[in-house]
Amino acid sequence: MSEPIVHSPGPWRESITDHHNSIRDARDVTVAAFMHGGDPGWNDLELMLAAPEMYRILRVILDNQHRDQGLLLSDAMAAARLLVERLEGEQ
Repeated sequence: MSEPIVHSPGPWRESITDHHNSIRDARDVTVAAFMHGGDPGWNDLELMLAAPEMYRILRVILDNQHRDQGLLLSDAMAAARLLVERLEGEQ
């Protein structure tokens, strides 16, 4: 498998101002910004906010030799289930 990509450090969070919503990384740096009332919708924003966590989980699932912060394959599958439930509002 190829080397992991480098991205802004997670977790990412939403930041709301008078003029736009933005996604900010763990350093409080803007990753993306969106005007109020436009796209993406709330579900799109939630998916983008979960991107670092999803990527970390996928790396473990695809390469069970890869250990990221102690996350093993079985843990990754459980984390994926919880993440999907959270995103779908079932938790």
